[in-house]
Order: sequence, then structure tokens, then C-alpha cells
Amino acid sequence: MKKIVIAGTSSGVGKTTISLGLMKALKNIGKKVQPFKVGPDYIDPMYHKYVTGEYSRNLDSYMLDDEQIKYVFKNSSEGKDISVVEGVMGLYDGLGSDIGMHSTAKISKLLKAPVILVIDAKGMGASAAALVFGYKNIDKDIDIVGVIANNINSERHYKIVKESIEKYCGIEVLGHLPTNDSIKMSSRHLGLLPSDEVEDLEYKIEKIAESMEKYIDINRVFELAESEKITSSFELNMFSEDPEVRALAEGKTIAMAYDKAFNFYYPDNIDLLKDIGVTIKTFSPISDKELPEADLIYIGGGFP
Repeated sequence: MKKIVIAGTSSGVGKTTISLGLMKALKNIGKKVQPFKVGPDYIDPMYHKYVTGEYSRNLDSYMLDDEQIKYVFKNSSEGKDISVVEGVMGLYDGLGSDIGMHSTAKISKLLKAPVILVIDAKGMGASAAALVFGYKNIDKDIDIVGVIANNINSERHYKIVKESIEKYCGIEVLGHLPTNDSIKMSSRHLGLLPSDEVEDLEYKIEKIAESMEKYIDINRVFELAESEKITSSFELNMFSEDPEVRALAEGKTIAMAYDKAFNFYYPDNIDLLKDIGVTIKTFSPISDKELPEADLIYIGGGFP
């Protein structure tokens, strides 16, 4: 099973940019990529789907127990060449001060997935080694297999960062991305703009992938993603094939609000409704004049 976690030292280090670039670069060499996102996030998965064509699945240990997370991961990964998991915030950030509480680190251990650590090397030389050393040693059970340095301003800068990390940490530096404002994603108060609001998204994704292919060893990343297969004791059909549940769902139609205003849904929830026999019809509160005929209306999250 090939799987890799892209984790950051903090928010804003380029984790999403590098995750998207990696997904696109892997697709460019003919790989089927399954994307995932750690935690409760709707916007980053939109970008993942834009790049890979696959629905990105959320791995949220606050909402799901360990076996359910492994089920979601295993089920979605089947038939794919590699799974790319984008972390949340910094590698050890979750709920409170416990580094294993709903963090990317927890998910990486649960999935037995190798981790690539993304660092922002701006204004930093050999000190990059101390940063990586701390992330490596605070929990030695985290399998950090490589580092990608973002915001590198010259080949000389990269040489210093790479040599120091490999010398003091014994972790391979897989490449870097130069500082490039033209490929930065637009943000607002909730994080990135939704993918359908970014006019030059295709151009940006292509440019990020080109940069990744030029400065990062994509084939080496693919090699390092080799890891143990995941199994789960959770069986979804225990629920979806329950006669009472199916009787409740039989013949029911749900009208689901879906447009530029309302689009924050977890695809697993929609899949589950379909699995128990519900018919889903979508409508747009913005542009439609009337509701579809339905037993229930499902209005998910979105922007006001």
C-alpha cells in the first residue's frame, strides 16, 4: 500500500500548495491518486478533487473512532496507486496541548503512514536542522521519511538547509520550492477561497506541478510511500443493511442544497444516505425557482 502524509511545522508553510503540486505531478506520470484531509475541513478537499478527479475524504478522529477512520481510508484507497494525506496546521497540532489528540501525528500513526515534513525555510539556514530535529524527536514513533523546504531563495540557500538537516537529523531532504508569489493561493477569513472562486486555478496548479517536477524528486516520494496495508474491523453494512434503517429510507428522496453558497458536505455522509436506499436530488437556492419534489430538505454548510 502506498500512502504519504504531507505535514507542516505550522499553518501557512505551504502544505496545501505542496500537497496539490504532488497530486498533480503524480497524475502527470500516470498514477491514480486518492486524496485525504486530516480533520474537519471542506475547502482543501475541493482543491484535491479539482486536481485528482476523486472526492477527498476527511480523516477526523474527533468525529470518528480509529476503526472507522481506517475503514474510510482503506475503502477509498482501493484501486488507487497512492494515497496522499494532507495534514492540518502543524504536525502535532490538535485539541489542547496533547500532541496525539486529533493531530496529523495521530492519524499518521493510526494509518502507519510515512510523513513528509514541509518547512518554511525563509530567513533560515542551518537552524532548519534544529526545527526538524525537534519534530523528529518529540515523538520518535512518527515516521518522518523526508523534508521539503519551501521559500528557498537560491541554490546556495537550499544547499545549506539540505546539508544541515541531513547532517544533524539523518532525514532525507527531497527537494524544495523557490519563493514564488504567483502560485500562492488566495485566502480570506476561513482559509483558502473555495476552488470554484479562483479564476486562474488551472494555471496555478500547472505552475505548482512544474515547480515540483523541477525541484523535488517525485519518483523518490513515490518510493518512500511504500508502507503496511491497513485493515479495519468496522463494517459499514452492519448499519446500511439493517432492516429497520432500510425500511426508514425506502422510497425517500432528499433534496440537497448544492451551489456556490452551499457546498460544505462530507461525501461519506452522502454515500451513506445512498447506501441505505435514499434518492438524492440537488438544487440551487441561488438560481432555482422551486424545490424538487422530496420528503426532506438537506441544507449543508456554506457561506452567508
